[in-house]
Amino acid sequence: MTTNLTQISILLTLSGFLFSACGSVDPIGFESEYSDSENFRLFPGDVVQIVVSNVESKTTVEEKMFDVSQTVRPDGNISVPLAGDYNVSGDTIGDVRKELSKTIGASLGDNQIEVSMFLVEAKSQVVHVFGEVGMPGRYQYSGSQTIIDVLAMAGGFNRRASYDVSVVRQNEAMLAEGKSIEVDVSAIMYDGDQSRNFYLQPRDIIVAERSIGAIIEDFVVSLFSPVKGLLEGITQVLFGSTSLGWATSETSK
Repeated sequence: MTTNLTQISILLTLSGFLFSACGSVDPIGFESEYSDSENFRLFPGDVVQIVVSNVESKTTVEEKMFDVSQTVRPDGNISVPLAGDYNVSGDTIGDVRKELSKTIGASLGDNQIEVSMFLVEAKSQVVHVFGEVGMPGRYQYSGSQTIIDVLAMAGGFNRRASYDVSVVRQNEAMLAEGKSIEVDVSAIMYDGDQSRNFYLQPRDIIVAERSIGAIIEDFVVSLFSPVKGLLEGITQVLFGSTSLGWATSETSK
């Protein structure tokens, strides 16, 4: 079991590079609603790119088409040419794009402009990894990460892990029903079943489950812990030390 876990941890780490480099691997199944960034909700720290084109007006050439990158500031605003400061915190990219089209169109006196808006970095979004992995913690969500990607970032499985992970999705429907998504990682790694390697969403929680062996080990330790504490208490009283057969320096004197 330990050998298999070591192998799969190495494979997970390598997969983080291989899957991103191989265009033929296309995770399917429970896809992220943010694979189409129109639905992505912006918050401070997120970076977007705004492109305005096909502006038919009497303005200068530079104003007829512009391409800017903006980071959502702590106050929730971005600065857009011809629109000024614009608060986007909590709004989807699609909604912001539509409003900017109206505002910029009105500013130019031309409603035939085309505004495109793309998510560059989702710095406000994270995913959490807990359980039996090398480095549990919070990881940045980039907008297109799969289960394998994030497990690789977390250092793969440790020796106590099984091949199973649970994904808790932070949306009202799943939280109300108390549901999680169960994933057999060995089926992805060894059988090539990419339907299980779905895209994650911001605030997803991944829990790497314990193996049966680790559960038994923890149970045995819990049984003997009280006995160990009792023996240590007795030896402390009898010998002045928690180590059987050894006395403290004061007792020796």
